[in-house]
Amino acid sequence: MTRNADSLILRPCRSPDALHEWIRLFLGLSIPRDCVCDNHDAPFEYVCRAYFEPADDLIVWAPRGGGKTRLAAVATLLDLLHKPGVSVRILGGSLEQSLKMWEHLLPDALRVAHELIDTPAAARRLRLRSGSNASVLTQSERAVRGLRVQKLRCDEVELFDREVWEAAQLVTKSRGAGPEIQCADLLSRPNPKPGFRSPTPAVPISGAIEALSTLHRPFGLMQKLIDDAQRAGSPRIIRWCLLEVLERCPPQRQCRSCPLWDDCGGVAKTKCAGFVSIDDAIRSN
Repeated sequence: MTRNADSLILRPCRSPDALHEWIRLFLGLSIPRDCVCDNHDAPFEYVCRAYFEPADDLIVWAPRGGGKTRLAAVATLLDLLHKPGVSVRILGGSLEQSLKMWEHLLPDALRVAHELIDTPAAARRLRLRSGSNASVLTQSERAVRGLRVQKLRCDEVELFDREVWEAAQLVTKSRGAGPEIQCADLLSRPNPKPGFRSPTPAVPISGAIEALSTLHRPFGLMQKLIDDAQRAGSPRIIRWCLLEVLERCPPQRQCRSCPLWDDCGGVAKTKCAGFVSIDDAIRSN
């Protein structure tokens, strides 16, 4: 990787357009910016709200196989690269669920930013030279209590123990601005250009909790969070269905024999432009 590429990777995105292009260029993902269904949100809305500061608590309501875990991993990588010193924790409804996000995050980090990693990536912990760090938590009150981090991403909240969720409400803490970080501190290459400064000064980072989940239990925790948010007007609920993330269906594929027909009705051939393959969507549903 060249120093110019390093600089581009570390440069914060100043607009939604720049953010969308960064993700497309470095991660190969084109995240839909338009919703397909009425009263839904574009998946890119989540990434924007998670990335741009000050960020708020969020509820992400999406289906199984709807890409929410993948996009949460993208948001985590962006936090690590563009918000020096940030602490992010991943908490799933089970350790297996937490590791699903990690299995997206770690390969992305090794591919895009391997020279920025401070120590060899442990099984569940990653630290960059900027001080940014992320790790996986187990689903337990003991693992959660006493934490002080800026971002807590809770995947499949529907499966959480309520006691763990309640304990998680106390762990986030905003962080003020810090000194600008020298690029020489971030990059492992020898003989850095004199005077070259990092494009990522330490900016204020809001503490935020993200609840990502499907909703399949009528009286479960996710239903309660949605009901409470709708009554109070916050946190912001971002909702999408499979059609919002589904790839464009090729003409040669037969609609009537497709297992997704009841949900799709042919829309995937005209409106969908997502990153989830049709075959993966069929397997997950």
